[in-house]
Amino acid sequence: MISIQKEDFSIDRELKKIKNDECGASVIFLGTVKSPMDGKKVIKLELEAYAQLSIGKEHAKFQAVSSVGYKPFPEITIDTKTCKSCTHDFAASKKCHMNLYRISDIPELIPEYYLKCSLCRACEIYCPNKSIKVDYKKDSFIFAVEGTGALPLSEVIAQTIKIFDEKWTEFMEKIENATFSVWGAPFSSIP
Repeated sequence: MISIQKEDFSIDRELKKIKNDECGASVIFLGTVKSPMDGKKVIKLELEAYAQLSIGKEHAKFQAVSSVGYKPFPEITIDTKTCKSCTHDFAASKKCHMNLYRISDIPELIPEYYLKCSLCRACEIYCPNKSIKVDYKKDSFIFAVEGTGALPLSEVIAQTIKIFDEKWTEFMEKIENATFSVWGAPFSSIP
């Protein structure tokens, strides 16, 4: 959206026009034309802008500023039999700095514990009866993707997968067409 006018205007009103719940950031360029310029009166202004979808390697200034992280999927088990006989007032669950436990008769994990657990193992280490075991699920991860609001996250992820697939295909083609040598004996492909 471009608005050019001579009269004063409200930046707040302009921001309200472009505000969108799916976008986390809005950018406004506000400028005034200086006149005279090089001793001449300014009578017109030309503005050129280009938008280009690309990847950061080719055009760093166009890359989406997003952050992606992952962690292993935590798996915490509580042996309720030995836990019920605990004479230490469930001290181990109180050592958890992420507050993953609710305590009634025995400690119970909060439903969303796997999102908050840092796998620090404090609850396991401080459990005198060894009733709490902390591990992680093999081959299971929690991914967190945070965007800027410039693009919906679904599009960021879809483009990421598309680019990764293209790069993987390109990599495999290079491997298949490469010539290798092992101890000086050439061969053309990997078995």
